[in-house]
This record gives sequence, structure tokens and C-alpha cells, in this order.
Amino acid sequence: MLAVALIYSLNYFISKEVFLHVSAFGVLAIRGMFALSFFGIMGGFVYRQRIDWKADGLRILACAVSGIILNQIFFLSGLARTSEINAAVLMITSPIFVFLLAYLSGAEKLNWQKILGVITAFTGAVLLMTNGKNLTLGENTLVGDLLIILNAIAYSTYLILVKPLIQKYNNFVLLAVLFSISAFINIPLGIPNLLQVAWSDLSLNIYYGIIYIGICTTILAYALNAWAMRIVPASYVGIYVYLQPVLAFVLSLFLRSGVITWQKTLYIVLVFVGVGMVMLKKSFFQAK
Repeated sequence: MLAVALIYSLNYFISKEVFLHVSAFGVLAIRGMFALSFFGIMGGFVYRQRIDWKADGLRILACAVSGIILNQIFFLSGLARTSEINAAVLMITSPIFVFLLAYLSGAEKLNWQKILGVITAFTGAVLLMTNGKNLTLGENTLVGDLLIILNAIAYSTYLILVKPLIQKYNNFVLLAVLFSISAFINIPLGIPNLLQVAWSDLSLNIYYGIIYIGICTTILAYALNAWAMRIVPASYVGIYVYLQPVLAFVLSLFLRSGVITWQKTLYIVLVFVGVGMVMLKKSFFQAK
């Protein structure tokens, strides 16, 4: 989960350069093609397993729609209609939705320690990302903000729905099926944008960035998340979203000569304390 958070944090810096040359929906198609090729080979030829479509077909379809199709489309469409800081803050609401959905579905039990941990980590992450920046929620960004929230809900729904499937099927087989379903939407949606790219004019660094997005942000991130969810509850995967702004800030110190202050250090500590409270097995609110 920590590796996934690091991958997405690096992706912030890499994608920004790629989007100057390839549109967001073009990148969506690229991610789909990378994932379909890799997981298709691994799930179709290396790790073969029969899918029980009668028992799990509807859940598999719901996972493909929520975790890949809607999750990515809502995010890309929302980001184009709102500010970067709005999107960053609203995206980290996903762990809250994960906890609520897990509790309402009976998948997990909540306690005051976990609730306080989510609030603490959320507060630290928001303060870290908005420090010195403007968060402007209003009519001009309303549609984009709502789409980002829908993205968070879609991703949270995916984490809850996919947990039983991950326990039942091989990760590569399951991801091959999910990306095969999503490919009917995501790839055709981005192909027209890819045809407009002047590929011969792109620098080598842009090609490296595209490869990173395809392999690390897509293949590795989904595979590692699935592997982690075999071991820990879905809420644990969700709470690690709060480490992304921390890691992005640390990376900015090296990549963009960022400046660290005591306030930012305090915000980072809040995130780690909140994550730690969620991860602890035994609640410190319980009597000895």
C-alpha cells in the first residue's frame, strides 16, 4: 500500500508533463491498452482460472464499472472542470466513503479509534495540500467538484465490492476480466485523441512518462492494491490515500526544491498519526 501511494505521488509530477502532449482521455486509452495486454497474458495464459459468472457476474461487472470505467472517467472529466487544489482535496474523501460503505454493508466494524484516525489523517492531508493555496468551491467549479466526489465514491465502492472476489480468484485472472470489460468503453473513448498526437515530435522523456503511467500507475498500482487487499481490510487500502500528499510533498523537496516549515511538518505528523490509529489492531480506547 505504501508502494502504491509512492507510485501515485510520482505520477503527479510525471503526468503533468505527459498531459501537455497527450490528452487525458488519450492517456485513459493508453492505460487500458497496457493493462489489457499485461493482465490478459497473465490471467489468460499463465494463471488460468474459471470464473463463476452465475454467482459473481454482477459483482464483477459492478467492479469493472465502478473501479475502472467510472473511476477514471469521473476523475479526468472532473479535473478538466475544476482547479488542481480542489481536485486534490476532494479526492482524499475516498477513505471516508470506504469506511461508510464498509460499515453500511456489514463488511467491517467501526470504532472510535478508526473514526478519529480518519478525521486526523484527513485534517493533516487537507492542511498540507492547501497550505498557501486557495480552495475555491463555487459555481465556476461546481460540476468539476461534483465529478471528483463521484470519482471518490466510485473508487470506494470498488474497494468494498472487489474484496470478496480477490479472496476467491487469482489477482491476475480477476484484473484481466475487469480490464477486458472496461476496455469496451475506455479504449474507444481515447482512440480519437491518440490519433491526433504528433508522436514523432514527442521527446524521449514523454515516452518514458507514458511507459511509467502504463506500467506503474496502472499495472503495478492495481496489482499491488489487489495483493494488499488479500491481507488487510478494504478500509486500510483507502486510508493510505492520505499518504499521497505527504509523499508528493517530500518528492517536491528533491524535484522542485520545495521548502519545509514547522507547519508542514506538523501536518505530516497528523497524517501519520491518523493512519497509525486506523492500522492498530487493538483500540487504545479499550480498557486494559
